[in-house]
Amino acid sequence: MDARELYTRLKEAYTSENLHLISSRIIDLFRQSNHHALRELQKVVNEFVPCEDQQVNRIFSRLIMLYHPDRLNQFLNRLEKAYGEGDFEELYTMSHILTVQHMEPESVGAGSILTEEDLAEEFGWDEQADGFAYMSDYEKEDEEAEPEFDYADQSFLSAIKRRIYGNLNVDFPMYLLEDLEEIEMADYEIELLDGIEACRHARVVDLSNNNLTDVTDLRELQEIERLYLANNQIGLIDPLGNLTGLEVLDISYNDVDDLSPLFELQHLTYLNVMGNKIPAWQLETLQLRGITVVA
Repeated sequence: MDARELYTRLKEAYTSENLHLISSRIIDLFRQSNHHALRELQKVVNEFVPCEDQQVNRIFSRLIMLYHPDRLNQFLNRLEKAYGEGDFEELYTMSHILTVQHMEPESVGAGSILTEEDLAEEFGWDEQADGFAYMSDYEKEDEEAEPEFDYADQSFLSAIKRRIYGNLNVDFPMYLLEDLEEIEMADYEIELLDGIEACRHARVVDLSNNNLTDVTDLRELQEIERLYLANNQIGLIDPLGNLTGLEVLDISYNDVDDLSPLFELQHLTYLNVMGNKIPAWQLETLQLRGITVVA
């Protein structure tokens, strides 16, 4: 396929109607918690635009950014520029849509997925780890004999210590947090963000699926570009208005009812507020600024 033919096909694919159809399918998969299907779509896109994101919320935000109809003009401008400059490689990176547009929901269905019960027959479940880990009978006996350290406060710092040191009761050197650029602490039952203020150079922070209610400690993380807070219990987001470099924000399925703290964020391009009761005028205000809003 030469550049002209590819350009013509992409021009036919990048339409408002087509983008509405694709993004609607993606949103439906997300609402149905069809994580397998979203990951299958991610695999298709990765053939053209590689990305290593594994967390579902991050995969969803990436897919929406690629196919949201509000971004149609940006896509078309990029397409025209690539064709005008004879940039076949750039045209190729946009051609993932040619495959995705023909994928029906059933073609990326759950398929054959092992359940916890299936795995438990051969693997022991370690509640302190991230998943299943094989343990022999001897290892199980040794593990039962080890004393456990009680991280009762469920803070960010305790979760970090638990992730790195397991159940060992050791002091955690705070300076290690200063150099972290990506923080992936989803699904750690975190209730408090004590200690996260030390992560001053963090650019990507994923705290999805925890028990957070207060995000005040995030206000000093001035270098954050992508922040994922889905599935918590957050009501007020005033501190996020201080994150002037924020580009991507996912606060879906929380208790937020006021987005005004985000109005002055000049770099914000994507916002997911699904599952929150947001006034329509606030959504429209952000959309008029060119922000991709998923509600």
